Amino acid sequence: MSRKHITIEDTVYFWFGANDTSGSGADGASPLFDVRLGGAAAGAIPTLSGSATLLSHANYPPGAHEIAVAATAANGFAAGNEYGVFCTLAVDSQNPTGFVGSFILGPIIADIEKVSGDTTAANNLELQYNGTGLLGDSYPLRQDQGASISGGLAVRANMVSVTVVQGSEQDLSNTNASNDTRWTGDDDGAGAEFIFLCTPADTTAEPGDLHFEGYYDEPSGSSNGATVSVYNFLTAVWEAHITLSNSNSDETHDVLLTHANGAPGSGTLETVAYVLGDVLIKIEQDTQETGNACLLVDRMYVGFISSAVTRAEITGGEYALDTDANGRIRIVDGAGTGELALASGKVDVSHLAGFAIQQSGGYIGINWAQIRNPTSAANLSGTSVGSVTGAVGSVTGHTNQTGDNYARIGAAGVGLTAVALDAAGVRSAVGLASANLDTQLGDVPTVAEFEARTLVAAGYFDPSSDAVANVTLVGTLTTYTGNTLQTGDSFGRIGATGSSLTSLAQASLVTAARMGALTDWNNGGRLDVLLDSVLADTGELQTNQGAWATATSVTVSDKSGFSLAADQSSVTIGTVTTNTDLVTATAIWQLPSIIDGKTPQEAMQYMAAGIAGKVSGAGTGTEIFVGLDGVTSRMTVTVDDDGNRSNVAYDP
Repeated sequence: MSRKHITIEDTVYFWFGANDTSGSGADGASPLFDVRLGGAAAGAIPTLSGSATLLSHANYPPGAHEIAVAATAANGFAAGNEYGVFCTLAVDSQNPTGFVGSFILGPIIADIEKVSGDTTAANNLELQYNGTGLLGDSYPLRQDQGASISGGLAVRANMVSVTVVQGSEQDLSNTNASNDTRWTGDDDGAGAEFIFLCTPADTTAEPGDLHFEGYYDEPSGSSNGATVSVYNFLTAVWEAHITLSNSNSDETHDVLLTHANGAPGSGTLETVAYVLGDVLIKIEQDTQETGNACLLVDRMYVGFISSAVTRAEITGGEYALDTDANGRIRIVDGAGTGELALASGKVDVSHLAGFAIQQSGGYIGINWAQIRNPTSAANLSGTSVGSVTGAVGSVTGHTNQTGDNYARIGAAGVGLTAVALDAAGVRSAVGLASANLDTQLGDVPTVAEFEARTLVAAGYFDPSSDAVANVTLVGTLTTYTGNTLQTGDSFGRIGATGSSLTSLAQASLVTAARMGALTDWNNGGRLDVLLDSVLADTGELQTNQGAWATATSVTVSDKSGFSLAADQSSVTIGTVTTNTDLVTATAIWQLPSIIDGKTPQEAMQYMAAGIAGKVSGAGTGTEIFVGLDGVTSRMTVTVDDDGNRSNVAYDP
């Protein structure tokens, strides 16, 4: 196998030999090859497929083949990629697979000898790059030539310095040209982090773009990478723009920059001292590795926009685009005094005298035809204005309103006739035949008076009788027509004389009639008689209590095997006759043949050996299970490959 480096549009060759199954060379049939793009998806189609050529000269052994790969753009190849080549053929009823090698494609390299051999081409090339310049409509121009015409083209500036935060680096000047001479950054076991500084020749220039050529290479083969960030001085954060994968081949990136990426003054960031206009770039390893050269930069520069033309040069004194100190766009006049500010999403044209505003299709814009014409008016034809803030100068077709002359009832307003409230028609309409309407309305309660009142719910007022219903009075009742006011403690209660009540203490008898619903006291008898009878019976019960206790007493004495004493140690139990059916625990263990012909003791021994005992001979077809004593073999089991038992011998 081989790994080749070639140039795109070249043809690269590989060779392989074929043998039969006995090991001898054989030509085989249908030799094929497939070329795969390195890193493509597993299911990706080969970049190129074809047939290998069998070498037929007599000096070549059987089975010698050659593969020719035309690595052209037309065949789908691209510079900077790596490709692998596989082969196969049919031999001896087999289809073996082989890998013959890989190749890396590079870009087409200019042939300096051919350029030098052409006098015109050589002279043009020299004029273009020696500073003299090449004149002609079809020739490219130099940067200074372009700047003199447009005033604002980007001028490239190389890296001035690099600060090592972590790791070590070599030869910053290698980033000044795209020539495969690389600046390298190594990690030191703690990772790699570097900050580059780029300074424009003109400190008033604005950063335009960052150009990067290089790659991240981790020799350990990990999938780590690195990030390229540019510092934003406005937000004070590192902005990540480029993510480098472990590609082992150059990646080219161009990142647009803004004025916020240029330093607004002098300062220090992460030990890096910068001045006005500087751009700071950080390349940082994503994951720490150990002792590897992982960052390789071939070319890196910042393009700055400088020598911008003035607004006077563009407009000749008329209005022009400009930016304020905060970078916001504004329109100013030739003198730079009046401006149209675009701040907070609003347009302020108060400084632009003579600007007219024209509405069309629901949008308001500047009527450029009326600029500097102070007599032009805003044309809002066909537009509905939702609201107007501030005073309105005049509205065509309407009379200006002044003072407190708004239309209202009782006063003459513009376009309205005053209404007399005492007119007969008004009184008749509201049902007042005599008095003036304003007099009748003079006693209308105020809002505060209405809010202070509590409205009676409809359920508590009967309009038909003009009376309050379903209301319970709470608190002291001062007067109630038709009744005598109660004072003091004159409320009806048992044991005290209340108004219109007779004291219960004056009634010598309490009968069933006086007890209301309690209609039966021992068939209508007197309550005091009933109570006397209950008391007499209670006394008799107390008198007879002693005789009842004597009559029901029992004497208990000690018996054989039983004693009333607290200490029972001296109590003896007599002879107990043994029943012939009773057996000892040992006898139960040894009851014969009650568990499939085995005693309970034997059955427990076999189960203990099978569940918790040692096993030998597993996997041989004969397994021996030992009892819990670790010595006695209880079962010998014959099993097949699936663990099925075909025979079990019990011992003993």
